[in-house]
Amino acid sequence: MTKIAIAQITTDPGSLSQNLHDVSETISKAYGLGADLVVFPELTLTGYCHMDLCYGGSYVDEAERALEQLKAPSRDIAIAVGYIRAVPELRSGGGRPHLRNSVAFLADGEVQHIVDKRLLPEYDVFNERRYFEPGEKPTALIEFQGKRIAIGICEDIVGIGYDLDLSQELIALQPDVVISLNASPFHMRKIESERLPVLSPLARKINTPIVYTNLVGSFDNYDGELVFDGQSLVLNNKGDVILCGKAFAKDLFVYDTNESYSPLTLQSDSTKDAYDALILGIREFFRRQKLSHAYIGISGGIDSAVVAALCSEALGRENVTGVTMPSHVTSDETFSDAQRLCHALGITLFERPIRPEYEAWIREFRRTHDGRDPNGMTKQNKQARLRGQILVEYTNETPRSVVVATSNKTELALGYCTLYGDMVGALAPLVDADKMLVYKIARFINTKAEKEIIPESTISRPPTAELEEDQTDEENLAASYSVLAPLVNEIIETDVPRSELIKRYDETLVDDLLRRIDINEGKRRQAPPGIRLKRGSLGLETRMPMGTGYRSRT
Repeated sequence: MTKIAIAQITTDPGSLSQNLHDVSETISKAYGLGADLVVFPELTLTGYCHMDLCYGGSYVDEAERALEQLKAPSRDIAIAVGYIRAVPELRSGGGRPHLRNSVAFLADGEVQHIVDKRLLPEYDVFNERRYFEPGEKPTALIEFQGKRIAIGICEDIVGIGYDLDLSQELIALQPDVVISLNASPFHMRKIESERLPVLSPLARKINTPIVYTNLVGSFDNYDGELVFDGQSLVLNNKGDVILCGKAFAKDLFVYDTNESYSPLTLQSDSTKDAYDALILGIREFFRRQKLSHAYIGISGGIDSAVVAALCSEALGRENVTGVTMPSHVTSDETFSDAQRLCHALGITLFERPIRPEYEAWIREFRRTHDGRDPNGMTKQNKQARLRGQILVEYTNETPRSVVVATSNKTELALGYCTLYGDMVGALAPLVDADKMLVYKIARFINTKAEKEIIPESTISRPPTAELEEDQTDEENLAASYSVLAPLVNEIIETDVPRSELIKRYDETLVDDLLRRIDINEGKRRQAPPGIRLKRGSLGLETRMPMGTGYRSRT
């Protein structure tokens, strides 16, 4: 064996026939490139984020039938592909079928080897023990064309922190090459913080090249969108990266085991990676749900500007409509910025003032409340909810369209948003982007375009919800976002205790934020799904009971 094709592809849960078609096409392309073996990601045939689909009566059977269809092409090129395997003679908890996360190795028209995943992750965004039973056999060693190939699935090769250290098995096997099939989700700085610190020492330890193929795409993980960044890798026996797949895109490339490669230096830009992940997440969300048009409330502020720019890039400017909804307190500057943004993006902008409806509501409120006016918070929330209702009205008039919400991680964590108002939407892309990251993405968008897409005045103006005269977020939240964002991140992402936080932040501010985060758990649960960018993401990983107040007491 001399040539291994790394197939970095997207396959969707619930679309097994399409998955089989895409796999078959990729096999043909790999054969055309002269590959002897083509390697796919983990759970390719069934899709990784399958959730409870795997319990359906025919789902796993359909995957088995798809696998049968790959026997014929394996006469020309060997195939390693991930799928879900049923073990009929065993039953799991609740009488459900006993399933395993498996890889089939096909060659010469037959399934010659089956490898079952043994280390099943149950942390962060992973929930594999809900669906699978661990494999029982040791790491597989496959003899193929005079080469000894060790094949494993994700954690079985790269897992750390488990009682079972499978690297010792790899050393004993003395393979010529190690192949790892993966569905490794993206988070910022993952390659340099997690993948390479594990893969490079492992390659040196076993003195063997590693082929690491990874899924690409964005999928529903029940609590939000999980992005897979691709960036499949090949490392030599010294731990140097010698080949790398595209980031956030499908790819197919060949590793020739007889060829000498120069080491690569991988350099990541976390802001660019976040931008690319958001673009992929938005595009895939719309594709999977067969949606075609996004409506966005354009306020003239930074969050709606960034969301509009992201959607325009992901969906095409003709598929994005902005709606500006000025009120009695909307400034000329924010209204002008909304217009300038949409002109720069080339998207349609509708103007729909809320003042007539707001004033009619005030009159009716007075009539039904003994002539008194509503309090300040009620007035603010009403403006936000009128805007949410108007946006949904547009989607009701436009087939296959949804509202895309604009809340960011910092504001959502603190509850600085309005239920049924600015939280309205089918997707909230910035749910895992803190406020300072939003500003970085805004500047990146302008730099990438080499012109001003997001008005500089939008970036430099003190942020405001603009629901009262002269309102600013800093006055309402008692600190600037340059302080709030990192503090919220420490609480949410790394669960730093209060006793440590008050050593570095103002104690009153810490207590206020802990209180806000606790009391707004219920509000956050009603937010639209977001796109994961970091470890400790809201929704996907942060699951706290409502109403305990525990954080603010410790």
